Amino acid sequence: MKMRNLVFVSARKASAIRILNMVPLMIIAFVLGSFAQAADAIVYTLHNENALYRNWADVWATHDGTHIADSYKKLYLPYCEPQNVAFAGAYGGGKTVNDVDWHMTGGGIFGLAYDAGCDSGFSIAFLETLSPTGVTWAMFDSDTSALFCGVDLQAYHNAGGASYTSGETFQIVNGTSPQLPGMLFGSTDVTDTGSGFTTANPYTGSATVFGEQSLRTVPEAATLIVWSLLGMTAFAFGWGRRRKAV
Repeated sequence: MKMRNLVFVSARKASAIRILNMVPLMIIAFVLGSFAQAADAIVYTLHNENALYRNWADVWATHDGTHIADSYKKLYLPYCEPQNVAFAGAYGGGKTVNDVDWHMTGGGIFGLAYDAGCDSGFSIAFLETLSPTGVTWAMFDSDTSALFCGVDLQAYHNAGGASYTSGETFQIVNGTSPQLPGMLFGSTDVTDTGSGFTTANPYTGSATVFGEQSLRTVPEAATLIVWSLLGMTAFAFGWGRRRKAV
């Protein structure tokens, strides 16, 4: 009887030691997990579907309408080859990306002058609910005017988005179209105020789809490390139990 009790106490003590040995891993996982959501990267994709438009695009991230340092990217937009830009979801000083801007200036093979751009207001929490598919919307241009666009992605998505095909033309009146919810068009810059988009010159005329763009979030290193540590913890616990059974 004493031997049985001794074996039971020893086994219980060994289990307690294994749990204590795993505490550092669990603490690290908890600490990293507290940062994992904010550390998600934002992937912005531009997909040019018009062979005329093979130009450079400037892409950058902003926080409440203010350019975030070191987030500027320059992309070449070839025909039908999606181009991806990744931004860290959070920067120093507690700033979180909540807007991605792009502008493209140049001409196609006919030398058409245009300046197409789009701002895309969103919250990371909103994007994470859509991962991994994210949200996709059209890129527009006009043959008669410089064209800028802002899209409130949450309003756009909640309204069911828009149905469009490459080359399709939409009629814009005073900056908006009922077929394009959450979108604002201007013949001059559309700017993000931090609480919505505005333009000094709302656009009236046609806007033609020449591609599409999308946003999604992907986990960065912190999230992956968390899952790795949790996996190691589960493995260590399971291995200890199997060893005891043997």
